[in-house]
Formats: sequence, C-alpha cells, structure tokens
Amino acid sequence: MKYYEKYTEDRTCEHCGVIFRAYIYNIKRGWGRYCSTSCSKKGNTNRTGQTFTKEQRERISKTLKGQYSSGKLISPFAKMPVQYGENAPNWRGGATLKGSGIRMSFKYKKWRYAVLERDGYRCVVCGVNDGKLQADHIKSFSKFPELRFDIANGRTLCIPCHRKTENYGARSNNYKPNKNSLPSTPPNLKTSAT
Repeated sequence: MKYYEKYTEDRTCEHCGVIFRAYIYNIKRGWGRYCSTSCSKKGNTNRTGQTFTKEQRERISKTLKGQYSSGKLISPFAKMPVQYGENAPNWRGGATLKGSGIRMSFKYKKWRYAVLERDGYRCVVCGVNDGKLQADHIKSFSKFPELRFDIANGRTLCIPCHRKTENYGARSNNYKPNKNSLPSTPPNLKTSAT
C-alpha cells in the first residue's frame, strides 16, 4: 500500500463521472465531489460561475457604488486619518524613543554586564544560571532615572522570575515599593558599585 492510498479514497465526479482520488479529510468537509475546478463550477448549483445579464450587473454596480459613496461598506477605521508622532492620540512626548535609545547605549550595556557579573550570572531568586538572564532594575527604569546606571539598583533574574516582579513591563507605571518584593541580591553575594 502506497503512503497516499492510506489517506485517500476513490470518488466519482458528480459532473462528468470520472473516477478520481480525494483526500479523506476533504471528503469529511464536504469537498471531494468533483474531479476538477471546472467540473466544480459547472456542477455546483449555487452561484459560483454564474453569469449575470447586463441589467443585473448594472444594478449590482449601482448599488455597490452607492454604498461605497455613502460610507456603508467602508470601515470607520479606514476613514480615520493616520496620525504619527505628536499628532497621534497615544503620544507621550517621545518617551519610547528616549528609553530605547538609553537601552541601546554602551553605558546601559556596561551596567547590565556589571550586574550579571556581580550576581555570578545566576538568578538571585531561583539560582538558575542557564537560559536567558535579564538585568532588572529594582526601582523602576522610568520612575527613577537617577538610578538607571546604579549597579546597586540592579539584580539578575531569569525570565519567569522577572515576570513576577512588581515593576515588570506595564506594571512599572504603578510601582509602589513592597517589603515582600523579591530580594535585590542573593544573600551570599556582596553588593559593589563598580
């Protein structure tokens, strides 16, 4: 038995009577009734392949033109002008550009590697040293710009532990220091500002 024979079966075209092979999963969907696209168009009783008279085409055209011109067929979002930069409704004074520029700077990379080196390339919460490690700001990057490059304000976390922190991602906008938050450094490592 060939591989494809296991998944196909013989069918007879409903239009021309030719025997052909159709996939079983297509037959279950109600397909596999015709041997080709041309037989499908000729054999189907629905509107596929139907030709309209000239009057019908003009009437359909007139109706669609009226609906497009009145705006019924156009999405309200398509009518809205595209807004960029300062004209955009979510504009925050270029904050994203400033933050991403700082994160791409040499000074930030140097801070990140210093934090990872200080913590011995291990997550300070669970101790994992394989996988992707991230240098996390204990006090929010955006709320405390003066502490952005302070090594004492950094800690090494794996991705799952980083996602559990209070100031991860959008939660940093509501940052409130909590005494139950994750420790800044592991208990056996010293904090040094280099």
